Amino acid sequence: MRPLTCFLTTAVLLMFVSCKTQTFEPSFKTKLIGKWKYTGGSGGFTGKPEPVNPLVSKIIEFKSDGKYVKYINSDPDTQGTYDIIKSKSIYSSLEDNAIRFDPQSGSPRTGLIATINDDKLVLADNVYDGFSAGYTRVK
Repeated sequence: MRPLTCFLTTAVLLMFVSCKTQTFEPSFKTKLIGKWKYTGGSGGFTGKPEPVNPLVSKIIEFKSDGKYVKYINSDPDTQGTYDIIKSKSIYSSLEDNAIRFDPQSGSPRTGLIATINDDKLVLADNVYDGFSAGYTRVK
């Protein structure tokens, strides 16, 4: 029994010594929560850019309880629920973060591929000739 105890003690000590301290990035959902202002988009069959109309402010707010609200000029326009899923991206061929809006009402199973870099959010259709929309975080 004593050799087994020594072995297990040594194994546990080696695990602690060999482990590196890791800093964990906040989860995708944590980074997503908040308000995002539409900055323009592009895509579709022609790939034509969609400029922002300076007279129309479009904002989407993601809430921590899985709900979202889309605003046009500060007035609620659309609201519902969202899911964050992993989906194979057509852009990278890897599993990536995706958002499905109103998942019970027939939204695409693959969702919109969602990428957050600093204060920029991109939501892209996960289909060829799809549309991509850019947002910046509202502070």
